[in-house]
Amino acid sequence: MLWDLAVHDLSIMDFVLAAKPAAVSATGFSNFPNRPENIAYMTLFFNEPLIALVFVSWLSPQKILATHIGSAKKMLVYDDNQPVEKVKICDCGIDMTQDQIENPRAYIAYRVGDVLSPALDPAEPLGVEFQHYVHCLETGEKPHRDAQSGH
Repeated sequence: MLWDLAVHDLSIMDFVLAAKPAAVSATGFSNFPNRPENIAYMTLFFNEPLIALVFVSWLSPQKILATHIGSAKKMLVYDDNQPVEKVKICDCGIDMTQDQIENPRAYIAYRVGDVLSPALDPAEPLGVEFQHYVHCLETGEKPHRDAQSGH
């Protein structure tokens, strides 16, 4: 199931992140006896202060195609199910004083601010990719992504 559904999440991570995972942990569950897993969780660990979590399910009635990228200052949300405003940059996070850093039980202040949704090219991604490969075949240029990168 991970090969079927998580490949999209991994492709987005490969495109967005310069870092490569150092370790991967995955677990799955089947709601049907003696059948392959239909729910799975995957955690990717990096040699940087970075972690990636992936949840996929064949059973979910909602096809969630969202990626959240969080940092100390902002969060980026990409939701491919949305017809407009697929990308939102949210000015949210936590603010911690030195006392709160030294005392983990101290109250952490959540910060919620503005949301920016930049305009995106409405072109179909697979069509753009296909045109790019045709262009590379015609000109001999090297593709942005090749078979080695898996997409």
